[in-house]
Amino acid sequence: MEVISFADIPLYNADFDYPQAKERPEPVQRFRDILAKCDALVIASPEYNYGIPGGLKNAIDWASRGKDCPLLKKPIAIMGATTGMGATARMQARLFFHSISTWT
Repeated sequence: MEVISFADIPLYNADFDYPQAKERPEPVQRFRDILAKCDALVIASPEYNYGIPGGLKNAIDWASRGKDCPLLKKPIAIMGATTGMGATARMQARLFFHSISTWT
């Protein structure tokens, strides 16, 4: 198992993505290359304001675009941790229904 950081990924900007740009920013391409080599993904995340944290959403925006999307047909597990009573059910539901269900 490998932990993948997305800390150096810039905010999503379609002007720097295909087809508008000739190449993606280097940190984005490196992130996508790592995802492409994975057999499966485990996304572990807290819940912020009943939803997906901004950093994770940004990484998903960069990873999910294009015909070369490294997330297509890839097994993905979602988990979270919180001290709240609702656990991270809302974040997981939003992540699944708004993102992951479109990749599988």
